[in-house]
Amino acid sequence: MLPSRIAVAISLHRILEPGERVVVAVSGGPDSLALLSILREILPALPLHLTVAHFDHGWRADSQDDRDFVASMAATWGFDFHTARAPTGTPHTENAARTARYAFLRQTATETNSTAIALGHTRDDQVETLLLHLLRGSGSRGLGAMRRRDGDLARPLLDIARHDIEAYLSRLHLTPRRDPTNADPRFTRNRLRQALLPAIDAFDPAARELLARTADILS
Repeated sequence: MLPSRIAVAISLHRILEPGERVVVAVSGGPDSLALLSILREILPALPLHLTVAHFDHGWRADSQDDRDFVASMAATWGFDFHTARAPTGTPHTENAARTARYAFLRQTATETNSTAIALGHTRDDQVETLLLHLLRGSGSRGLGAMRRRDGDLARPLLDIARHDIEAYLSRLHLTPRRDPTNADPRFTRNRLRQALLPAIDAFDPAARELLARTADILS
């Protein structure tokens, strides 16, 4: 079962410590919803103090629906909820969005005395990041991609494939939000996900696992 795998990974790699106060970044999408659900499931074995945080980039007219969905899930599961919206005039770029989002998450961590920010990055995100670095001509130092624990950032799902996340949500009848921005070809990562990765999968179905292993070694 996926929660058991995550619990083992958290312990083995010391991604989170028992009793730690954790801000869980939840967009409402599949990965972050699964992350929150799994951390909730393993609380009896790994006691944590969880706060749910949602950042609204304001890129879509219906983005408030995402916020309301996450707020509802947090209330249903008994977690405190923090939210913020990107300031007017924030550029609609990946870098600007990431900077604003992480600033909010770290502010929330400070306000809640949390020492970790849990992110829903999966094995597929790791592979995409490695490929992006390769395409940008990064040297060996720049190819390390993401770590399971990197300072205050924790990634409990980093060894989990996206299709396993979807299967977990389906099994629990949890319906995540689907952000159409993730299919917008203006963003480099989306083009890579839509065009390059399917070609790599066709070349070798095991390629994603091997690329993720390479990223792990380099990190």
